[in-house]
Amino acid sequence: MSEPADGYDTAFSLPSVDDDPDTELGVLLMGLESPRLLAGLGVAVLGEAGDPVSATLLVDQLRHGTRDHPTLASAVAAGAGRWRAVRPALAAADA
Repeated sequence: MSEPADGYDTAFSLPSVDDDPDTELGVLLMGLESPRLLAGLGVAVLGEAGDPVSATLLVDQLRHGTRDHPTLASAVAAGAGRWRAVRPALAAADA
């Protein structure tokens, strides 16, 4: 693989420490597989987590079996349902 002409590889770079915290969260979310993303959306939909950090921690706890409510399966199902419900509106939104 050749290096870009300017010497800066844009394939992956960590956000600056001065960036908004949501930028870092976006970098973290890029690496997650879809069931974990849907579970995160699901715990938010179910009212189990009030912010992205809490949702991420709760999904991790569900994955490792340290919590049993909601179940990982119910969180994924709730997230998938919400995604299907909002997908048409997201697709129609002006980029």
